[in-house]
Amino acid sequence: MTLRISAAIMVTALAIQAAPALAETAPSNTSIPAEAEMPLSEQFVSALTRYRNCVLKEVDAQALADKDRMVREAMESCAIVRSEVQEQLATDIRTSNPAHTQEAALSQAEGALTGIDPMIEEAAAERASIAYARVMI
Repeated sequence: MTLRISAAIMVTALAIQAAPALAETAPSNTSIPAEAEMPLSEQFVSALTRYRNCVLKEVDAQALADKDRMVREAMESCAIVRSEVQEQLATDIRTSNPAHTQEAALSQAEGALTGIDPMIEEAAAERASIAYARVMI
């Protein structure tokens, strides 16, 4: 079950990373697979999109600096949004498996986010590189 949830989260995260237009506007009618295939809610997808958008907006708002520093500061600035993603994922996990305790669901959600964070960091690093390229042109 844990592997299936982690795989579903990674697929969702990759889809969001691969579709910048989706990341800029989270449509309210996003189609998601049936719960049997992926126990993630539309609320989770929306929260994950808000998290990614928060990080990208923070990178855009910063003055040019070391790319790693820009990414780190953007991720730190969006910690509250990240915790909302974790809470929503924990809720989805508990909904799909009511036997899970809240603590177990939060721990599983944190593990999943640990796999998602590098993808968001990569998107932020790409955004910082684009900012550098604009200055160079």
